[in-house]
Amino acid sequence: MDNTLFSILSRIQQSYWGFLVGFFNIESGLVAISDEIFLFCDKCDWSARSITEECKACGKDGTNYIRFKSGSGDGVYSLFRFFKKGLENETDNVEESIGGLLFLDWIKNGSEVLPYFLDNQNPRRVDLDFFYDLADDCEGEYIGSVICKTSDGAADWEHCLFFGDAYLGNTGSDAILYSNLSPGEYAIYLFNSLALFIRKDEAIKYGLTTNFRFSKVELENFALGKENEAVRSHVTPMGLNTVCWNYELIDSELVYELQANGSNTLATDFDYTQDGNPNHPVWELFYWLVQMEHLGIDVGVKRIAEFLEPSNSNYEYWANYKLEVLKILGILK
Repeated sequence: MDNTLFSILSRIQQSYWGFLVGFFNIESGLVAISDEIFLFCDKCDWSARSITEECKACGKDGTNYIRFKSGSGDGVYSLFRFFKKGLENETDNVEESIGGLLFLDWIKNGSEVLPYFLDNQNPRRVDLDFFYDLADDCEGEYIGSVICKTSDGAADWEHCLFFGDAYLGNTGSDAILYSNLSPGEYAIYLFNSLALFIRKDEAIKYGLTTNFRFSKVELENFALGKENEAVRSHVTPMGLNTVCWNYELIDSELVYELQANGSNTLATDFDYTQDGNPNHPVWELFYWLVQMEHLGIDVGVKRIAEFLEPSNSNYEYWANYKLEVLKILGILK
């Protein structure tokens, strides 16, 4: 079976769309995918060119965290989740969420990906052949896996993986993303400027191997880039820019939704307290607004204070999850 990138995508796209979750910034040149948010830990062995990590101090156990070189180095990158065709809403039926893609080309994310989704009338959903003009058709390399854990009685939104900088701090200055997924072990494959993560049983179904072709040392060098490969480095961190990109993306989606329903209401005036869906995009919008305010932008939305009040009908959802994320990142105290 042909296992080049485009062949793999053509097989997956028979059943799935690509849903743009959002953008995250990398300042260290290393992407981390994990089952929970791991802030930078000085007890971890950062001198080792390892992909996984085991650290009793922070809780990395070799299965819940993986890191690898972020394509073109520092930059702003995008996360797409596979969205089952035939479902009305991408938040429906998390059991159908089997993986996704990281597009790791900073220039094309800014010049092609973001503008496309801001201008498109269905701003966050595409066929997977969208990547044919963005990425190189090449064979990928299996580098390891990360487990998306669950617990008895967990709500659907608690099944997720986090994506962001491996050196993530608690200053609230970086954008990180999470993607709702069905619980299980997710295989990671690296291609030129793109990473595929897919549940292992689905990987086998689509003809992908989960065997290592190289030794551990060779694999670590591959995953972290060639020794003499040139990569970009930031002078100015891109966290604020990335947060603003995410705000623009969600705002565009909400404006389209409101206009499609015959309303000229501003997205920020959406009556979110009456909406029973905690995964509605308006909640994402306010998440990024809170972080923008934290980073010094006067967003001019007085309802943020109301939005954070326990009297809010959906506050329990936020208290259990997104508020906790904001607190971990140092955005809320």
